Amino acid sequence: AGKLKLIIVMKNEAMADMKTLMHWHVKPRWKHKLKTDDPIEIAAYKTKMDAASGTGENIYEPFDVSESELISVPPNSTLNFLPWIQYLDDLFYQVGGVPKIIIGGTGGFTEQAVTITYLAFQQNIEKRQLYWEEQLLSQLNIVIKLVKPASVENNLLTDKQKDGPQNIDASETTAGENQ
Repeated sequence: AGKLKLIIVMKNEAMADMKTLMHWHVKPRWKHKLKTDDPIEIAAYKTKMDAASGTGENIYEPFDVSESELISVPPNSTLNFLPWIQYLDDLFYQVGGVPKIIIGGTGGFTEQAVTITYLAFQQNIEKRQLYWEEQLLSQLNIVIKLVKPASVENNLLTDKQKDGPQNIDASETTAGENQ
């Protein structure tokens, strides 16, 4: 549970960081170099600039009052958080012991890979269920029958029949002198 919690925290942090960066691309930050060190003038300037940039208005000021510099991430050098977030998402399911396909995530997998993954998951769940059924019977003398996960074995047999005979000649699979 500790590993899952850490992954959730990491994913939430990455998503919050990405949200902040995306927001800065839409509404960039500015660095203002004021030609004063008077706290009252600085506060007034800050209030004026925050109000104007908050409403999207133009800003007018006398020449040589301040220098403004756009703070932004240079184009073509932004971090792409999506692969990291996807990795954390996949890691969450892996550490949790539940294949992502169980909840409908099959992106990037072939039908055969999904089937094999599900079969491994099904066998693992059935083994755990049998363990708990046996433990309840032996320790508490309680008989239960847990519902088994849906089986894909019938689909495998149907697919094999659908593919038809393989018609492989022995000479195609062995190396010999008559090549």
